Amino acid sequence: MEQVIFQSANDDELPVIFQMLRDNHLPFEDITHISIQNFLLAKFETLTIGCIGIEEFKEIALLRSFCVKESYRKLRIGKSMYQMMENSCHKKGITELFLLTTTAESYFTKLGFLVTDRSKTPEFIKNTTQFRLICPDSAICMKKNL
Repeated sequence: MEQVIFQSANDDELPVIFQMLRDNHLPFEDITHISIQNFLLAKFETLTIGCIGIEEFKEIALLRSFCVKESYRKLRIGKSMYQMMENSCHKKGITELFLLTTTAESYFTKLGFLVTDRSKTPEFIKNTTQFRLICPDSAICMKKNL
């Protein structure tokens, strides 16, 4: 593959991110111009081919909106984006990452996440829109210590 560029997202890219998440059956309804500041994009030429984001709560964060366009999968773009996001979390002093998934448990296990009891997550994570309203109760909760 030619050059993939990784960059922070901005407000102008919200519609593209929404469409990519919609196409991949991931929630996007609660992403705002404020939360987009914690998103990283992968781009090939002018095409956005991947995204990943976090919601920060001091030393804990919720990993969310992680996807790569289907035709660009298997090229390690997702792993590169994740590593960049994890490095950013380290720099911010984040020590724990949580996530919810309905389809990618094995992928996140390979990244070092472990299944955890959803009811034992910190209250501010439980109170996110993603936990309370968007993701089904059947979604698997995972955690990684950084």
